[in-house]
Amino acid sequence: MEAEPRQMLYQIFVTFTLLGSCIVMHRRLILFTLLVLPFGKSFAQAFDPNCYFPKIGAEVDTLTGRPFFGYDLIKLDSDPKTGDEKFACIVRDVPDQQVVFSSGKITDIHNLSIRSQWNVNLGNAIFGHFRSRIQKDAFHGETNRIYWVDDEGNFDSSRFTQLRSSIQGNYSPETGHGFQYYRMDPIVAKLSNDTLDDIILMGNTRWSTLQETNDSTRIFILLFKGGSLQLPFGEIAYSDSCIEYGISYEDTVVEIINGDTIGRYIPVSRNIAPGDFRGTGRIDIITVDYYGNFFFFKNDLPFSMEKFMRGIRYDTLSVVRDNPNWVQSQKYYRLSWRGLQVFPKFDWDKSEDFIGRFNTNDYRSQAWLFFRGGPDFGSKRITLDSAEFILRSPSQLGAFGSYFGGAYYMDDCGDMTGTGNRVIKTVGGVGHAGGEDLYYVVGKALDDRIDINVSYDNDPSSPVIKVKADTDSLQDVLFQINNYRYPSLDPISGSLGVLRGTSKIPVTLNPKYAVEERKALSATGNSLLAAPNPFVQKTILTFDNCSSGKMYMEVVNTLGKIMLREEIVDVDGVQQYSANLSMLVPGAYHIRLVCPADGWSATATVVKVGQ
Repeated sequence: MEAEPRQMLYQIFVTFTLLGSCIVMHRRLILFTLLVLPFGKSFAQAFDPNCYFPKIGAEVDTLTGRPFFGYDLIKLDSDPKTGDEKFACIVRDVPDQQVVFSSGKITDIHNLSIRSQWNVNLGNAIFGHFRSRIQKDAFHGETNRIYWVDDEGNFDSSRFTQLRSSIQGNYSPETGHGFQYYRMDPIVAKLSNDTLDDIILMGNTRWSTLQETNDSTRIFILLFKGGSLQLPFGEIAYSDSCIEYGISYEDTVVEIINGDTIGRYIPVSRNIAPGDFRGTGRIDIITVDYYGNFFFFKNDLPFSMEKFMRGIRYDTLSVVRDNPNWVQSQKYYRLSWRGLQVFPKFDWDKSEDFIGRFNTNDYRSQAWLFFRGGPDFGSKRITLDSAEFILRSPSQLGAFGSYFGGAYYMDDCGDMTGTGNRVIKTVGGVGHAGGEDLYYVVGKALDDRIDINVSYDNDPSSPVIKVKADTDSLQDVLFQINNYRYPSLDPISGSLGVLRGTSKIPVTLNPKYAVEERKALSATGNSLLAAPNPFVQKTILTFDNCSSGKMYMEVVNTLGKIMLREEIVDVDGVQQYSANLSMLVPGAYHIRLVCPADGWSATATVVKVGQ
């Protein structure tokens, strides 16, 4: 369903039902019946009243290429000599090759030039400072290799160091010196120092004897220290230290089945959520085991392997028994967690918040739960009920149908509105019937209404990378789009898509988080505030109105001449708008908001200064 019909649908606020028959219209199930009944959860609940619906090929700029074009997008550092933006991706169905593109300081997907080609795919690599604070190299977890960047910022399949455990076991050599590494996601962070990144891996080996009748798998944690890993290309770097985590078969851990006395199993496998949850400038680590129990490692100096092991095994952040609505059959690999600042905070608080996607047997099913970070994060346990905010699935709010499924990732899209409020992205869909990109403005505008919605006939788009796609100060994002051939669903082409930041994105402030803004508006007796004031390029307007018609911003000079006139997204309540006045000469101006339909207006005087 296109944007306009969808918008009309949720503004009607009713659903029609016809007993015994239904019509499917472009993956939106619309039921007709003899009775006209108000629907319990209106489609409108899922969307901001002024939700932005950019269209593919119009507001979403696209470039279509060969099969798999755009896969494994990587944002690269800008060229240190020219400042040109760069990114890498696959351009055809050759999985071990990536091409580096650039179009200058502005990313124009229609004017790309090939800067270089790599004969190695680093789409899933973790980039870090393993040898100096200048070069950023790539750790490839699937092969346990560090690929070393050259002076031009490029990678090659021959420029690598192989990481290997100093613990020997009896697994086949091709798995890594008798060692299997798939017990935990790799951790890349500044652990033993504040300068270079270290790597932590968890894995196991097996030493069995005739006397051992039980599983004798030993679990180890391995540390590879930054600064000691660069060897002649192709050589092996062994772990600097290791610690035994445990044996799979122990009597000190979780029961396989409640009440079963045959044996107990240590849930060693871990998924991780790294983030600066306490605002210390160092990355803490949250791990979750196979059963859904969460553990927290506080990454404080001095670092030790013993402290790390205790943190991920015994420092409990949340346990299943404290969360009766947690669906235990949904194992850790079905869900997703990360660190990202979504709540508004004081300038001194640089902490990231803990975001988790959980499956429950109540209204929080497939929701994203937000837990506030801060200096005391980890000092007490969290539960499903202690989440400060719940970003409910659109299907819980009446949108996209009950079979709508959400994605297992949440993206940071930066400040696409210019108001200082971050935009986040997740996606969802119903199988191959269609995909939806869902964007939300957070910070002081945090709520569970969709602020940007992009619809696809096929899968939703990939995670984004941040780019500068035009000359304004708003953040833009680049992503990959699949194009499929029905019914085989084989990809016939891939596309790059660009969504630009724009003032069309509604920024409706949440009263819970906009207390200071409301106080300021009340104290001045005016319905409009502008800050900063004086300003250099832009000022952010905060205003409160109850108009439902069109709103315009007029910028008037001291002679009464209108220098700029723009239409503004109008919402009911306190909202913000980033006024880009970079084209005006320094001086005093009056910013006037007007709603011609009902006569509402508000004015603020501002001063633009030079650079």
